[in-house]
Order: sequence, then C-alpha cells, then structure tokens
Amino acid sequence: TGKNVIHSVKGWFRKQIDDEQVVEVDATNLRPGVRIRLQIQQGMSGKMQNIEVTLPMDYMPGRPLRLRGLGRKIGPWLGDLYLRIVPKPFKI
Repeated sequence: TGKNVIHSVKGWFRKQIDDEQVVEVDATNLRPGVRIRLQIQQGMSGKMQNIEVTLPMDYMPGRPLRLRGLGRKIGPWLGDLYLRIVPKPFKI
C-alpha cells in the first residue's frame, strides 16, 4: 500500500508538469525525416518559443512527440512536452 501511494503521487505530479500542445503545419511539410520550425508556448508562463523538430522516421500525423524538458517548470523540476503536429485544414 505504501508503494501504491508513492506511485500515485508521482503520477499526479508528472501530470502537473507535463504539457500537451497541438500545432498545425502545412501538410507538405509532414514527411518523416523532415526538419520543421515551430512556435510553441513555453510552460506555465505562456511565453512563445521557437523550436526545431526533426520528424522521426516512424512519424504519423496526430501522434504525440515527446520533447523532454519543454513542459511546465515547478521548482527544480521540468516536465515534458507532448506535441501533436497535425496538418492544417485545406482552405477553398
């Protein structure tokens, strides 16, 4: 029971510092191995930050990419950013 409580607290804390974001990109840029420049909101401050991401060879649109250390910061702890890169809708 003691290990379960510790495990639950760790899980709750991780959810507090990890962040999720969705970014829309032109569909022509969503190919495995392509390096793209994105603008994301950094942690709880909401500051905009430019980052470059190389899409992994097994990339699928909508599947989150884990970017370590780019989530929320609480004290000395940094969370991870789970970034979903999706194609922009077509405009007619």
